[in-house]
Amino acid sequence: MINRRAKPACEILERATLAGHFKFDSSSPYVDSGPNGVSSIASIASIIPGYKSEAISFTGVSASYFQTFGFTSFEMNDQSFSIALWIKPQTLSGTLVHLSTSAAGTGSTCFPLLGFASNGAIVAQVLTAGGAVISATGSIPPISSLWTAIVQTWSATNGLKLYINAILVSSITASTFLGSGTTPNYLTLGSCLSGCISCPKGSIGNPGPYAGAIDDWRIYNRELTWDDVCTFSFIA
Repeated sequence: MINRRAKPACEILERATLAGHFKFDSSSPYVDSGPNGVSSIASIASIIPGYKSEAISFTGVSASYFQTFGFTSFEMNDQSFSIALWIKPQTLSGTLVHLSTSAAGTGSTCFPLLGFASNGAIVAQVLTAGGAVISATGSIPPISSLWTAIVQTWSATNGLKLYINAILVSSITASTFLGSGTTPNYLTLGSCLSGCISCPKGSIGNPGPYAGAIDDWRIYNRELTWDDVCTFSFIA
């Protein structure tokens, strides 16, 4: 593809490090609009009005989920990453984003990256080289018509960070990330499937299905800066 304009550095960085981007708009709700065109499947999910345009909605049963796969960055040790999404929960429990080496949610590496603590607070997690799941716990989002912006970042330099509505609510030292060492890697939105029982859960209170909506889900193979987080959280 040839562009007949000079792209600014920020646009080049965005495209170069955006591993997956799902807008969930009805024209092509389950298609990756990022540069890699990663594959995806959806089960018992619907498209509803979202924060930006339209969003995906989950019913809260284990078979209601969205899954995408083919992320080589999660294969490598100490590869920086970020996950950004908007949520509008109906209940404050379950798994938002689950990582696994099997489509069933299980495998040699599997754990929830994002979910809810037992008190309803948002939890972001990373698996360290020692095999421990390190957690960063934030605030409790509202159950209402309001949307909440969630951004999780990790890098060897700055550790695990959790932003809610562009505010850094938790920062935890975690200097290593244990990659799966294999591909493909699966990211499951709204459920942990068979991994709810067999995978380490960290500080997730009740790993399982999520009831509510999610919009504008983005996966990056770099640590987003605060400026990136602010832009995601406030520019529609």
